Amino acid sequence: MSKFLRTVLFVFFLFYYILIIVTSSAYFSEKIGLMRLFGGAHFERVTPTIYVGTYPEGEIWEKIKQNKIRRIVSILNPIYPFSKELVAKERKLCKEKGIAFIDLPGVRIDDPALFSEFLALVSEEEMPTYIHAYRYGDTIRAISRVLRSRVGHSPQKKEKQSPGK
Repeated sequence: MSKFLRTVLFVFFLFYYILIIVTSSAYFSEKIGLMRLFGGAHFERVTPTIYVGTYPEGEIWEKIKQNKIRRIVSILNPIYPFSKELVAKERKLCKEKGIAFIDLPGVRIDDPALFSEFLALVSEEEMPTYIHAYRYGDTIRAISRVLRSRVGHSPQKKEKQSPGK
């Protein structure tokens, strides 16, 4: 292996290691927050009992409390860095707050069987539910469209948050 390639790999893994330490630190998590690093926080009502958005941090937890959400469904993709750590942290917080937590890693709209099973699960009870991926991307948007079309619901007001405002 060339010296240049070893140096590049060393710098990459050093940066990755530092990022893990910084983002897992309670101080930095509180001050910076992952959503501020990788986009904005998003919280949106899509049916009378279902909300969607980004990974819950800070302001999102306040919205979860305000809307009396009793179940959180995480569809974090397991290929993303830190997904195991984020799920463990979220599971612990849900347990402390008395909120049911369901981890369905990697639900995708292009897998009809898994997606149908997911929709059946979140639609079976009239329990206030928050569904999230890491960021507000295509999968969450597709879930929003499908759930809205199933109940013919058009939310009166979208609630979108931008950290730091």
